[in-house]
Amino acid sequence: MFILRISEQEKQKYIAIANDIGLTLSAFARYSLARTSGMLNQVKKEF
Repeated sequence: MFILRISEQEKQKYIAIANDIGLTLSAFARYSLARTSGMLNQVKKEF
């Protein structure tokens, strides 16, 4: 488990984005982290 600290302004921005695509903030965070992890793994394979 990790803790992500964001400002209230950033939180509102991410909530708005999540709502636009039909996700909760938690689901949006999991999706974003999984996507980033996949990209990093792909970059590691290329080196």
